Amino acid sequence: MTGQQLHKLVWSMSLGKAAASFPMSHLALKEALRAAAEEPDLCPR
Repeated sequence: MTGQQLHKLVWSMSLGKAAASFPMSHLALKEALRAAAEEPDLCPR
């Protein structure tokens, strides 16, 4: 999954529901999103 796809997924639903789509907690997904936001090629601004 690309950073852009992840961004669209998370903004289309709550963080908890998005995390349920993956084998991780909402806190782990939050950290992954934070890391992706720091990489300009992974997350559109």
